[in-house]
Amino acid sequence: MAFWSPDGLRKSRFHDEKGNLVDAGWLWPAAFAFGTAAAKRLFGFRLQRPMISIRATGQLAAFLRKDFNAVEFGSGMSTPWLAKRCGFLLSVEDHPEWAGRVRQMLAKLGTADNVRYELRSRETYADLSEFPDGHFHFALIDGSDRRHCVRSVLPKMAVGGVIYLDNSDKDAGKIGDLSLAEELLLDTANSHGWKVRTFTDFSPTNFFVEQGLLVTVTSAHGGAASQTGLSSDITLSDGRTVTVTGLLAKHVGEGRHAEVAQLVEDDLRLGA
Repeated sequence: MAFWSPDGLRKSRFHDEKGNLVDAGWLWPAAFAFGTAAAKRLFGFRLQRPMISIRATGQLAAFLRKDFNAVEFGSGMSTPWLAKRCGFLLSVEDHPEWAGRVRQMLAKLGTADNVRYELRSRETYADLSEFPDGHFHFALIDGSDRRHCVRSVLPKMAVGGVIYLDNSDKDAGKIGDLSLAEELLLDTANSHGWKVRTFTDFSPTNFFVEQGLLVTVTSAHGGAASQTGLSSDITLSDGRTVTVTGLLAKHVGEGRHAEVAQLVEDDLRLGA
């Protein structure tokens, strides 16, 4: 297994896609990632733990409590792990075949009793409107449509709660779902004075470094982020004119009209 970039998206296995070098004290996470990656490749082995930063998982294990409400967008090995540590888990998935496998795993492990597992369409994937504000103590955003998941979850977080956005190094230097999700989360955290920590770290079964963003909600969500008042009209490739707001409008003002238009067209095609 080579130590240079496995995918051409990073300088080496020890850099994330933004070019950040792995966090200090990386040796044991690297060894753990290497071992689990080899086991997955050779034997199909998967750990029953989140496929996110190894260090972040340790922090979350210490943080979570059995009386907590949690939501995860994107299910998998994290689902039984969270179910064992929370009182209620809403797990949202949009891939039917994978959802069937996760449901079978939950039933086999006996961890389905406190899990509300939902297979959703793109249109309803990020919807949390049925829950009151301040309902959730933890949110893991590691699936589809992440920027809308961030927007949806922000008012639903309890004070003292934690949001974890995985793969926040994706879409580096361009306008994409991951970069907009990160931008919205950071913009909101900074405007509210919430605590922010980034992890540039290995994850189980992946012998390369990725970034995750952990935000601690230290005060009530007081409204939208600072870019919300912005709006701008853009023209799509079919000649239609649509109005974009918030961060998308900000990027139009920066002269990135074509990138924003492409993202909007992708959303319309997918039904977002």
